[in-house]
Amino acid sequence: MQLVDFTVAGIFGFSGITIGLGAAVMALVPTNHRVARILFWLGAVSFGSMGTVWGINSEDQSLTIRMTVAFICAGIAAAGLVWALSELRTREKVAQANIEETKPAGKTKPTSTNQRVTGNDNVVTGPVAGGQVASIINNFYGASSGPQQNRFSEDADTPVTFSIGCMNFRPIKELLESINSGNPTPFLSAQRAGAEPIPLVSLYMKDGAIWADINLFAPYQKYVAFSLKGMTFKKLAPNWDVNASTRAIEVVDENRVPIFQLLRTSNSHLRIDGFFRADDRILFLGRGGLLLNVLRGEDAKRYVPPSDFLPKLFKYPSREHPGEMVFPEPPRPSCPPESQGISAISKGLTLPL
Repeated sequence: MQLVDFTVAGIFGFSGITIGLGAAVMALVPTNHRVARILFWLGAVSFGSMGTVWGINSEDQSLTIRMTVAFICAGIAAAGLVWALSELRTREKVAQANIEETKPAGKTKPTSTNQRVTGNDNVVTGPVAGGQVASIINNFYGASSGPQQNRFSEDADTPVTFSIGCMNFRPIKELLESINSGNPTPFLSAQRAGAEPIPLVSLYMKDGAIWADINLFAPYQKYVAFSLKGMTFKKLAPNWDVNASTRAIEVVDENRVPIFQLLRTSNSHLRIDGFFRADDRILFLGRGGLLLNVLRGEDAKRYVPPSDFLPKLFKYPSREHPGEMVFPEPPRPSCPPESQGISAISKGLTLPL
């Protein structure tokens, strides 16, 4: 037997094996359609090339005979491949339809929910999430349970809470009344002796959600370098950058170190991380614990936050990554266990400078 005979026989055997394996995979339940498709392609290409290989090595045959054999092999391979892919596609659609029919009605993939324990003055929250929890809920509330299931939603009467660093607050009494009126109510202000307070954070309710107006000052400057009112901000500091999405906004300094972050975790809760400048003072509130630290004078003016001051929420520069958040979302700076409580507060905080 000549080399060409061995080659043709090998190609024929390979094509037969791959086509047979493809048919076997297609018969399995469930079917791996991707693997079956690859096997059918390999079988068709090898069988189609068999005539070409024989024709190239059969110089004793006329060109007409060699071309005829090559075309016949290619035609059989093409016809078989078309039929196999068509049959595979039909079975794939049927399998997908069966999967859809077995799914429970409604949206059945809740990614997270919250547990709440309420007391007189404290609300403790903690995340509950995971694919296993979602699977348990789906099995319990299956299609046989009756009407279409809605996804979980937050109660509109959930108490308003606000966090700065590791410190959590719940407005009550006159502070809550002013916030609920819709008027920006100073929550955090800075005040020099004999001067009017400078509002740094003002809270108010709008469209059923808690909002915050923010004022940030730049070093060596008395003007407001960054301000936020609702969903609109102004940035006057030329070397700062700002990036934002529908649920968060972040300010970075000239070294692209985050100095301010506001994150909406729900309609009833806002979280702020960062520090606040006011004239020649820097206020560190809730940084790493339930403490207020103040940096004064030239030390405050020359202060440069370290590169790990806060983990970035967004990618920069913002002109190249508008609204693009870091994925996965970085963990927040660690807080001590005692910071899990919530302090009820009836008046805004005014910090002396």
